[in-house]
Amino acid sequence: MKKTKYFLNHPTLGEREVTKEEWIKAERAAGFRPKLSSDHPNYMKVCATGGFGSSASTVGGRIEYGDD
Repeated sequence: MKKTKYFLNHPTLGEREVTKEEWIKAERAAGFRPKLSSDHPNYMKVCATGGFGSSASTVGGRIEYGDD
């Protein structure tokens, strides 16, 4: 069974695998939000994108989806 993996990348630091929680925090910091109200209990548990990058942010990310 292949597990879903989360990666963040930075131009000088390179790419690294992170937890889902770290991925979500980076998404929010880059300005990406899920289709939930910010006061929803699952707001910080749901990914907003399958991958992100922004000219305003030097951090980007991608997800490798698995069977979980």
